Amino acid sequence: MSRFQLTPDQIRALAQGWQQHGASVRALDFGPALSGGAGSVSIAALAACAEAAGSSTGLFGDRLVNLGLVVARFAELSALSDEAAAAGIAMGLDR
Repeated sequence: MSRFQLTPDQIRALAQGWQQHGASVRALDFGPALSGGAGSVSIAALAACAEAAGSSTGLFGDRLVNLGLVVARFAELSALSDEAAAAGIAMGLDR
């Protein structure tokens, strides 16, 4: 067990979840439902909110996806480092 109490498989699952949820957030659509209210200040305000929400969810989704990719890379590098350390210890024991 690692110092952080997470196994490599748990870290990979966490990374995969962030990537999947990021893609879901990024795919949220706030657009065309408000397009029919020309001349209405309220509809125009709602459309502006929808545009801001779409932009924000896109950015937040991208950040989640990127965080998942970085954590997946961390898990990969940690596993390689652990394997190299174990091989070094094994070589030392064989002497």
